Amino acid sequence: MSASPDSNKSHVSKDEKDDEKFMPKWVIVVLGIVIFVLWIGIPWLVSCGTTLPPNAGERGDAFGSVNALFTGLAFAGLIVTILIQGNELKLQREEIRMQREETARSNKLFKLQKEEMTRTANAQDEISKTQKETAEFMRQQVDSQRLTAEIQAFIQAKEVRQDRLRGLRKKESEEMPRLHQAEDGIRMHAASVKAGHYNEQSAKQAEIYHRTVVEVRKILEPILAEIEKEETTIKLMNSRLVKIADEFGSLHLVTRLREAPQKPSHQEPSTD
Repeated sequence: MSASPDSNKSHVSKDEKDDEKFMPKWVIVVLGIVIFVLWIGIPWLVSCGTTLPPNAGERGDAFGSVNALFTGLAFAGLIVTILIQGNELKLQREEIRMQREETARSNKLFKLQKEEMTRTANAQDEISKTQKETAEFMRQQVDSQRLTAEIQAFIQAKEVRQDRLRGLRKKESEEMPRLHQAEDGIRMHAASVKAGHYNEQSAKQAEIYHRTVVEVRKILEPILAEIEKEETTIKLMNSRLVKIADEFGSLHLVTRLREAPQKPSHQEPSTD
């Protein structure tokens, strides 16, 4: 994870402030001036009021204190360097710790965003499922209304057919006694002729019976045909009503739709 330029600038400025706090610049300048003055002044002080030895080795030994001074200053500089490096290591460890905390916050934010996306996807699935159930419910309602209307239409048509069938059977029942009476008269006339009791009056009556039978049969023939037709139609209607009832019973109507879940907001969670 790369740090932003602003964060880098803030880190650099913070490091500079820490360095200044540990070793101010004016202290470094003063130390430099003191060292330079000592480097120039001590040999001059040593040579003032004394005669330098003629031997170069002895002359060099006269400046041993200067060498010891600079050796001590070098050792002090080494200690200062070690302290500065220790401070830099401390700052580096602090920066690494801050980077780890930033990485942990970023990971936490990514995890929260992932959970939010998962909840959003689940909510979308629930909404889609509810919409499908609603569409199925509406389709079944339409089918139910269609089948209900068809059943009512068939029932009304069946009642009309049954009323007509009752009327036809009433006409049949009105004509059948005449037919039976005429047929009975014909049989009685045939029996009397067979028994040898034939006369003109019975023959005329038998002829009337024959005409009555023909007349009644002409009347009953279309009535019986209509009765058969109506009975067949009613049977077909009953069969169709049974099929419609089975189809109506096969509809699994959704009695209660699940409440559609609220779509979650897309606000980013706080990482503070």
